Amino acid sequence: MTSLVRTLLLLRSENGDKPYLTSRSQEAQPPTFADEPLTGSLRAGFIAIGAVALCSWIATFSLISFLTYRFIFWQRYHKRPLAHNQYVLLIYNLLLVDIQQATAFLLCLHWFARGGVNYPSAACVLQGWWIQTADPGSGLFVLAIAIHTGAVVLRGRQLPYTTFVWCVVGLWAFIILLGLIAVGLYGSRTSVISEAGWCWLSPQAQDERL
Repeated sequence: MTSLVRTLLLLRSENGDKPYLTSRSQEAQPPTFADEPLTGSLRAGFIAIGAVALCSWIATFSLISFLTYRFIFWQRYHKRPLAHNQYVLLIYNLLLVDIQQATAFLLCLHWFARGGVNYPSAACVLQGWWIQTADPGSGLFVLAIAIHTGAVVLRGRQLPYTTFVWCVVGLWAFIILLGLIAVGLYGSRTSVISEAGWCWLSPQAQDERL
């Protein structure tokens, strides 16, 4: 839901006619150190994104807390450790990515309270990092759940547990690598005020954005 709201905001500017998305020919200027004031529909959009992100964060945190409790005290409810259930582990990892994404867009409420987006700042760096890693991470774990389900249906059995764990570790390593590549290429200018209004990679970094 957060992704849907921010996509709608990304497509329209405050005058309703000028899109936020620009062609690469219009992206010749490097990012500058500045504040981006929130006005008009951008201000309203940040409120909407922040509100949806807050609901998402609360729901996701509740599920993570519930599953963590069941992982720790599995003897009370299950005959086998819940951590050995591959479906539950994949969902748990998806929730870990989703709470990062929700946290990133909770910062829209921080920008709203300040009256603008500040670059450079710790909040801008964190928002850019979480968006860059959580967006593809969420898609990758959804894809992993789909592939795992399809493999079980077609093959009638799951991966060996050790192999499965290494696959999950590999996914996390790839997700973190996506963020580190951008940091390695752009250094202190990795997270800037994007054309959408919040902090993310520069418009010049289209390939690194995936």
